[in-house]
Amino acid sequence: MVLIRNIQPVDAEAYWNLRLEALQMNPEAFGTSYEEAALVPLSDVVKQIQNKRDHYILGAFTKDQQLVGMTGFRREQKIKTQYKGAIWDLKLMV
Repeated sequence: MVLIRNIQPVDAEAYWNLRLEALQMNPEAFGTSYEEAALVPLSDVVKQIQNKRDHYILGAFTKDQQLVGMTGFRREQKIKTQYKGAIWDLKLMV
C-alpha cells in the first residue's frame, strides 16, 4: 500500500535525499547537477516546500512512512504565462 500526500517541511530530509539519489542515478533528467544540489542546506530545502494551489509536491509513502516517489506541480507566475504549468515526477523502485 502506498499513501499519497503533500510533502511537509518535516519530510524535507527524506525529500532531498530522494532527489539527490535521483540526481546520481539519472543526471540527464535534471537541470542541476548532484554536486550543486548536495551543497544546498536543508534549511533552503524546507523553504522550497510549499503547499499552495499553484505550487506543491506530493510524496508517495510506504506503510512504514518511507518516501519512495514524488510528483509536483508549479504554475508560471508571470501574467502572460500564468496559463502554463509544469508537472514533474520522480519514481524509484522499492
